[in-house]
Amino acid sequence: MPAFLKRAFVIAAALLIASPSFSQDEELIHNTLSGGLYEVDGLKTNTLFWKGNFNRGNFLAQLDINLLLTGRRPEGFESVVLRRLDYDTGTEGFLYEPIVDLNYGQGLVMKHFSTLNPEPAVFNNSSVGCRLYYLGDSYDFETFGTWSHVWGLRASQDLFGLTVGETLVTDADDEATAYSLDLWAPVFGDFDFYSEAAKMDRMGSGYSAGFHWGYDIIAVSVSAKLEWRRCDSDFVPGYFDWAYGINPIKLVSYEAEDRSRSGYYAELQGEVINFIDLTVAYEGYDDSNGAFYLDSWVRLNPHLLVSAYLKQPSFTEYRPAGRNDGILTGGSVRYDLSPNMFLSGTAKKVYDPDAGDVEDSAIIELGLIL
Repeated sequence: MPAFLKRAFVIAAALLIASPSFSQDEELIHNTLSGGLYEVDGLKTNTLFWKGNFNRGNFLAQLDINLLLTGRRPEGFESVVLRRLDYDTGTEGFLYEPIVDLNYGQGLVMKHFSTLNPEPAVFNNSSVGCRLYYLGDSYDFETFGTWSHVWGLRASQDLFGLTVGETLVTDADDEATAYSLDLWAPVFGDFDFYSEAAKMDRMGSGYSAGFHWGYDIIAVSVSAKLEWRRCDSDFVPGYFDWAYGINPIKLVSYEAEDRSRSGYYAELQGEVINFIDLTVAYEGYDDSNGAFYLDSWVRLNPHLLVSAYLKQPSFTEYRPAGRNDGILTGGSVRYDLSPNMFLSGTAKKVYDPDAGDVEDSAIIELGLIL
């Protein structure tokens, strides 16, 4: 038997022996043990993954152990990852977990922010952030922070049938700070009006106004928004967006025409519970490129789940020029072979600003649910 197979067998046996003692608690979600092939930019490795999940009441913890069986360690590959440590009551909570699709205000400062986008296909500790929130009867509060030193504050109040919100987001490393004031007001039926005014520290200002429509019936929900924006020449709308960390705009070298510009943002979201989830958005401005955003998953049958995403950065001319700069594409497929066994594959293309090139990563796993 090859050496790496012997090593995998010993490790798997140890984890399987340990798992029953961990899974005796009736509130445990599950453990998974999987092995597969992981590749980053042509560097191939054989890997073994163990994911432990523990839940008791309002407390949730998730721990990953990632082991290389053969090959050289890829960049960003970590042996022990604390994926999640949450205390969540539904009205207040402390959440140490991946930050995914975080929106503060109406999107003029921060939209679809995520800590997962800059990382390769295999999860690591840099993919996690921290959030603290409180939902009151007439006011809400939330704050977040990341390992890349981006943090923010958000507060909102219900006043006379309106919702007023305040947002502050900053990057301590790049000394970039943005803050905004927004308003949300019901109009009639399922239509709402919203507006936001934002300012970037030492830069310009931006304004937006739009309408939101949403409809829910049983297990189906659909929403749409159409928004007009007006920005000073040195204001970057949605500066803290999904692309932040992949290819953030460097404000010290920011160059723009000496004039204000107008633009629009349109978004459509739809969900059928346990079947499909889709978000499509388009953003465009005067004399600038348009930006397309797609994030979706669909359950094709009870055993097969497929996801795909394509995200293009806006204001490409303000970032380093290049065919793929800032773009993010990827997807995954998971097929449940049985109630306790699955086969999955994940592929991802993400721009690495440090390397100045697009990084490809992929992983194929065969796993057991313990």
